[in-house]
Amino acid sequence: MSTQNQINIEIPQTIIDGIMQKLQECKTDLEPYLQGITSEECISFFNVENKTVSRIQKKSSIDTNPDFAPSFMNKIEFYKDEELVSQQDPFTNLATFFSKPKE
Repeated sequence: MSTQNQINIEIPQTIIDGIMQKLQECKTDLEPYLQGITSEECISFFNVENKTVSRIQKKSSIDTNPDFAPSFMNKIEFYKDEELVSQQDPFTNLATFFSKPKE
């Protein structure tokens, strides 16, 4: 006994081509701001666990509790890095949306 196909759609090739063109434009626009790193470089960087990200994104926590910030951290550069990460969140969310199977 076979299961009946419940989804019977086809995405037109023009739609696929348009999406691919837009994704290529996004890649081209972002390319000057992205930098590849080696696995050794990735290991050597300071890591922040996911559960800490929300605390870090509350910039006031560093201002009100300076002990929270590592002594080697430059606060101005930290704020610039945090803003960059926050700007990338929508890209990450969209990429995750397309890579996760529906439950």
